[in-house]
Amino acid sequence: MRRWLISVPVALAVLGVTGCLPGQVPVIVPVAVPSQLPSPSPSPSPSPTCLQVRTRLPERTDVSVTVYNGASRPGLANNVAEELTARGFKVLKVASADRPYPQTLLRHGPEGLGAAWLLRAYFLDARTDYVATQQGASVDVLLGASFVKVPTPPEVNQAIAQHGTPVPPPGTCPA
Repeated sequence: MRRWLISVPVALAVLGVTGCLPGQVPVIVPVAVPSQLPSPSPSPSPSPTCLQVRTRLPERTDVSVTVYNGASRPGLANNVAEELTARGFKVLKVASADRPYPQTLLRHGPEGLGAAWLLRAYFLDARTDYVATQQGASVDVLLGASFVKVPTPPEVNQAIAQHGTPVPPPGTCPA
């Protein structure tokens, strides 16, 4: 009862202030009751449809690659594999590509995003190809006709700085 007695004068004051005086159009002002206020939402959790990808930029010694020659230049994949090995990468395999490629392609799966991001600095002509079903953290380097050479260490460092941090592909989120 006491609550009712306090609510009536408050309601009358609100009605008077909002225009319920003779000759004026009433304005309805919603008043939230504390029990009707929305509860604070918890921090957002990853969407169940979000595939997690590894965005951490690895050390060269932690990156495994398979080098494919898609440039129709004999020995190119072997030369690049030797250069990558000399720079600390783990070369798993060297082979011919299934077809010619006009541009170098870095193909990777969810676990290889950070590695592919790093390799972009070593293959300035490359584009990346995210394959959600590709297993493991290794990256396939498909050398294309536009490939000229592996850049010098200062050029690599500059490219790493320009690329910034890895960006998850659409439909994915950082692990």
